[in-house]
Amino acid sequence: MHVPQVALNRMRRLLKLGLSGFAAIALAYAGLLLWIWSDRTEIEFQSGYLKEKRSVTVFGSNSEVTVYSLDGDKLRHGLLPATNGALIAWASGKQQPMLVAVRDHGGRDRDLRPEKVRPASWRPNISGRSPSFDAFLINELRPHIQKRFGTSHRRYLFGHSLGGYYALDMATRNSGHGFAGLYAFSPTFSHDLSLIERLGAACANSPYIYASIGIESGRDTEVFEKAELAAGKLASCANKLHIARHFGMLHQTVMLTGQVSAFLHIYGRDGP
Repeated sequence: MHVPQVALNRMRRLLKLGLSGFAAIALAYAGLLLWIWSDRTEIEFQSGYLKEKRSVTVFGSNSEVTVYSLDGDKLRHGLLPATNGALIAWASGKQQPMLVAVRDHGGRDRDLRPEKVRPASWRPNISGRSPSFDAFLINELRPHIQKRFGTSHRRYLFGHSLGGYYALDMATRNSGHGFAGLYAFSPTFSHDLSLIERLGAACANSPYIYASIGIESGRDTEVFEKAELAAGKLASCANKLHIARHFGMLHQTVMLTGQVSAFLHIYGRDGP
């Protein structure tokens, strides 16, 4: 089929405009990343609960909203949520959130797993020290951040994969954990099937819980759906637990769309 030259020229101009617009957006986002990165504070202190030195990166400063993000040694758990939060806060006419990226220091399994677990058959039976990490996070790190930067009106916890599992598991042990919302991006319930039976306690102890799932293995999807079904039958989870499916997002990247959804809820554009 012959396409007139005028139509081809218009298509080329539209393509150039589209590419120019994309490049401008990419450059603006890159500039925001650099600005957020330049406004970070590195903190290191000796943890009495964990009996070792721990370090965190704080993006921003005193704000009405503080987010604690687990696995903070990775950019997608630290710099990216801080940047996404700042962008959504700006669009909402609100103050930039302060984000505390909690580094795992290579001890992710040790920090985020409980001492006793009941894993799915395909998961390793690995124990950890999550009750001690609870105490570090709630009784040590959070007061340290509040004393140094000022008390925030609202505090939230982000976790992805095993970090998402930990956020929910932590809530079953701590009735007064003090987080206004827990955001679990593809929490791997298969690490400990008993968490499905304890979701009622997590809901009872939390004002709001968000759990999302992306493209998982067939087995992990099945376990997540069992958790979703179980939660739907719990009175304590009614109007508290929001489960979302992020179609097309891989397990490794679903926290990116999860962060956007989380900040939209935090800043009042979404959620109940």
